[in-house]
Formats: sequence, structure tokens, C-alpha cells
Amino acid sequence: GGFFAVAGANFAQAGQGQAFGAALAANADLFVTGDTRAQGWAQAGALRIVSPRQAWLALFGPGNS
Repeated sequence: GGFFAVAGANFAQAGQGQAFGAALAANADLFVTGDTRAQGWAQAGALRIVSPRQAWLALFGPGNS
């Protein structure tokens, strides 16, 4: 596992679907994106689609020391 970050809210137009496929193939835990449309996609298996803030909380928030 691990996480897969995607930069920028306009990345959907530049192949976010391909990046999502790469994250799935890499068995990533998190797909991090600022694109609110992509954040609305359904979870795929163990891969969670999260905002940068949600990723930060998952990695460094309370209880993750």
C-alpha cells in the first residue's frame, strides 16, 4: 500500500482517469486530489479518494503519531 497524490483541480482534463488507474494498479491506499468532481467518485476496493486535507488527517491527524 501507500498513497497516490494528484496535483491540481484541473488535472481531470489532463488524464486524472489514467492516474486513478495507475493508483489502482499500484495498490495505493489513498488517491489524493483537489478536484471535487473526482472526490465524488465511488471508492474502488481499498482505494479511498480524498481531498488533500483528508489525506493529511489520515496520515498525521489525531491518533496517527
